[in-house]
Amino acid sequence: MGRMQMDSWFPDFSDELVSDGAAQGEGAAICMYIDGVRKVSVRGNRVIGMTRTFLEEHLRRRANALPGIQWIRGRAQGLIFQGNRVAGVRYAPSGPIPDGTEPALTDFAADLVVDATGRGTQLRRWLSEAGWPTPPVDRMTIDLGYATAQFHCDPGPELSDVMVAHSLVSPPEPGQHGHDAMAMQRVENDQWIAVIAGYGDRKPSTDPQEYIRRLAGSLAEPFRTLAKHELASDVTTYRMQHSLRRHFSRMDRLPGGLFAAGDAVASFNPVYGQGMTCAALHATSLSEHIRSGADLQEPAWSYFKRIEATVGAAWQLSTLGDLMQPHVTGPYPRGYRVSRRLGEWVTRASMTSQPVNEIYMDVINMRRHPNVFASPHTLLLVARALRQS
Repeated sequence: MGRMQMDSWFPDFSDELVSDGAAQGEGAAICMYIDGVRKVSVRGNRVIGMTRTFLEEHLRRRANALPGIQWIRGRAQGLIFQGNRVAGVRYAPSGPIPDGTEPALTDFAADLVVDATGRGTQLRRWLSEAGWPTPPVDRMTIDLGYATAQFHCDPGPELSDVMVAHSLVSPPEPGQHGHDAMAMQRVENDQWIAVIAGYGDRKPSTDPQEYIRRLAGSLAEPFRTLAKHELASDVTTYRMQHSLRRHFSRMDRLPGGLFAAGDAVASFNPVYGQGMTCAALHATSLSEHIRSGADLQEPAWSYFKRIEATVGAAWQLSTLGDLMQPHVTGPYPRGYRVSRRLGEWVTRASMTSQPVNEIYMDVINMRRHPNVFASPHTLLLVARALRQS
């Protein structure tokens, strides 16, 4: 869904990525394993593989080619309020200062301000300091860590038909370590990138020997094959203690001219790969809000209510998976036990049923809402698949 949004902003964007070196595959080249068992493939499912840097460079280049775009580099230090609205941003310009002093803060006036500063946004503090209420926050402790590295791509026949692979694992029993969740993908410049994720004391380190050892211990064969090849980068790690979401639509008062998007609204467990898609959908919602002729001087309630549906879908899916981990202790949403059991049935059925797996992948890729799992049509397909398994 995220790629579809980008193609709608910038025509032929996906084709440009591929022509510039991004890898491309579909159908059987996209492999998903659960506990080492490969799921049935989804016909027509297409993936374009690239690093985040490669994607961001192309997005920036296409955006920079648009008329009326001006780039100003600096670090946001606060908001400028004028009456009941946000009228601009206060920032510290980037770049060296001749005498070595701190750069003077600069005010930039704006008709609207979008906070896209990510998970570490200071928006709640800025609102509070100006006397405004702050959005309520949902927080779930996940204690996740993951490690990423790139490999030289000389895979031989074992990986010649693989474009991307995911290795998901059932949650371990209490007191047991279990196995690592992993993902690997062919990217630009004839390389592969692989991610290993772990929780608690199983968080991976930057030690390349440990990284290769854990990759080689995967339940899924493509990862064991990749582990035999040469690393092309250092191992980098990332830690995420909490998943969180900010409910702007529940605020008592909201200043006009203020928007937020991406991780500044909600950041989820990155294992499920929904963060960039959510950000892209937020950008499209912002465009629709502005094109609707909404008064930008007024609070953007309709925008925040619109993105609440997108955030809610991703939150519902990611937290359901997180709550299956024995170290995650809640909060549990209403109907959790029923949702968990239904999710287990759908996952089992998706192993062998192409129609069920197509629905499963549509939900994972945010083309459909997770509620589709409970539809009569899906339940019938799931029941049929489970009877035949």
